[in-house]
Amino acid sequence: MGNQKETQKNPQYKYASTREKLCFGIGAIGKDAICNLVGAFLMLYFTDTLYLAPAFVGVLFLVARIWDAINDPMMGMIVDNTHTRFGKFRIWLVIGTLINSVVFVLLFHSFNLSGTALYVYVSVMYILYGMTYTIMDVPYWSWLPNLTNDPHEREKVSIIPRFFASLAGFSVATFGLYIINYLNKAAGESNLYAENGYTIFAIIIAVIFIVTIGITVFNVKEESTVGISAEKTSLKQAFHVIVKNDQLLAFIGLLLTFNLCTQIAKSFAVYYFKKGKYSRTSLKRTAVGVSVLSLCVLVALGSGFLVFRDLNQYAESKDAYRDLAGYVEVPEQTASPESAPDPTEPKRDDADIVLPSVDFETLRENGPDIIGWLSLPDTVLNYPVTQTDNNEYYLNHLYDGTYNKVGCLFADYENRADFSDRNTIIYGHNMRDGSMFALLNRYDEQSYFDTHRQMYLVTPKGGYVMEIFTAFAAKPEESGSKTSPWQLSWKDDGAYTTWLTAMKERSAVESDVTVTCSDKVLTLSTCTPGGTGRFLVMGKLVKVDNEI
Repeated sequence: MGNQKETQKNPQYKYASTREKLCFGIGAIGKDAICNLVGAFLMLYFTDTLYLAPAFVGVLFLVARIWDAINDPMMGMIVDNTHTRFGKFRIWLVIGTLINSVVFVLLFHSFNLSGTALYVYVSVMYILYGMTYTIMDVPYWSWLPNLTNDPHEREKVSIIPRFFASLAGFSVATFGLYIINYLNKAAGESNLYAENGYTIFAIIIAVIFIVTIGITVFNVKEESTVGISAEKTSLKQAFHVIVKNDQLLAFIGLLLTFNLCTQIAKSFAVYYFKKGKYSRTSLKRTAVGVSVLSLCVLVALGSGFLVFRDLNQYAESKDAYRDLAGYVEVPEQTASPESAPDPTEPKRDDADIVLPSVDFETLRENGPDIIGWLSLPDTVLNYPVTQTDNNEYYLNHLYDGTYNKVGCLFADYENRADFSDRNTIIYGHNMRDGSMFALLNRYDEQSYFDTHRQMYLVTPKGGYVMEIFTAFAAKPEESGSKTSPWQLSWKDDGAYTTWLTAMKERSAVESDVTVTCSDKVLTLSTCTPGGTGRFLVMGKLVKVDNEI
């Protein structure tokens, strides 16, 4: 038990070697070469080589994208629930690569079919291509964050496969048409866009694909997942997370817009350069050029709008909460509440602590739901606490009711507004700019806890010091269990004491604060950086009897 506890308090990060990083990144070469050949030249192959109706091709591409939107999350759940001695990523990467390589080559070979048979064949092959590519692509990118559990190292590692992916995509998109033409010439084809060139090029890329993924599979370590229970998420739960997360929705919208426009731009560009070389019709060339330019402008405007909206909401929230500074006076402390206590010094009493002075009467003129003020001295965590009849409203509204994704700190709607419950929960976002409850995630570091042991809670009827006794990560699925950090009631003092002990044992840091069944607890809850878990900081509320 002692060793387990020590490991939890001082987590040991897992790192990938330089060799593993490079070998993992190399795997992106083949997979993105395949992706870009399909994205840039498949439409040209369908319309100018197989002479399929352009309207049919457009409908086929649309249906495939809709199916991908369903197929991709399903594959993600399959990967998460895979338990083998080879891990959960490697096995699907091998299966997906081998099957997709075959389907990819077949996609660029028609077997001299014609009429209805040809239309059915290309439809089946294209849908199968998307599905088999997903079998490989989802575990590949899911494997990336599992190479290391150090968040800073993850950012560095992610650059390598994206570099190789960009290199492969650029090479295929830039030189693909020239290679296809060259292969047709070498095969004695008079038509530079004959099927032979596409088929041979597809075979070459498929071989590169298998080799590069093989380098990844045989050189990157993955731990066995046998006996490890995976966190299961249904499609309904995933959908709920998406629709309730406006930041995620904005990112998805941006990503879809970018991908749609770039794919269309790729297709236009291929036709433009093809016709531009052999056609003297300047009107056609001008029309295509204008179309490509318009799409680029659309991407820029769409992306710019989403980025501007996000930045604007950040700025609005900062201004709104900055304006509240005039109603809150934070006095200079006679002794630093953040300093780690010296056991040789006498313990401070209430007279050493002077809480912030808050003008609640004026605050409530614009924010009638404000029930308190929470402050972590010498940090940006200095905000009003609100409460309404649900736990949804202040996720995306400021204290004055203005819609804003930054939201506001808010107490659970089932708690009493005077903080008299045994456990009062305050929720807040983990914002990327460091605002709201972003600082809570730093409480997994002993050094940060040692210098930030106390917070202040001021209410209209008095004030408290929050003496932190535990901080840890939890899963949302724990809600409703007997050991849930979000529990609000207990059958008796014994059950409450058991719960307090369980909470303290989960702590990622060591605290000398003791809690008993006579104490009231304040629980601060926010998202972990990845968004899938929750990080909680708990402290007992100590009433301060001096004037505030």
